[in-house]
Amino acid sequence: MVQILVSIIVSPHGCRYPNIVYSIISDVPALHGDNIELQSRVTVRIHIVTKDGRYEEIYRYVNRIMLNLGFMRVQAIEQREDDLKAKIVDYRTGVDFDV
Repeated sequence: MVQILVSIIVSPHGCRYPNIVYSIISDVPALHGDNIELQSRVTVRIHIVTKDGRYEEIYRYVNRIMLNLGFMRVQAIEQREDDLKAKIVDYRTGVDFDV
């Protein structure tokens, strides 16, 4: 996973740091009724990538935004690869469907 992240960030496009990369890593059914999906559970993974490891202020800002959007923080880890340092955070929420 980290090798994929690094190959995306260290690209010919000349990314600047710090950098935020996000993706939906899971979108699964969470609630069914009468053979209809009523709700899904969505997990978003956010990478805050820096060269100097100073991502805490960005993390607090991102965390506040995600919580205000109705997401719940599921897990957070720190990762180092070559000269990059990243805070990787998963957020989860439920999405209701109008039937």
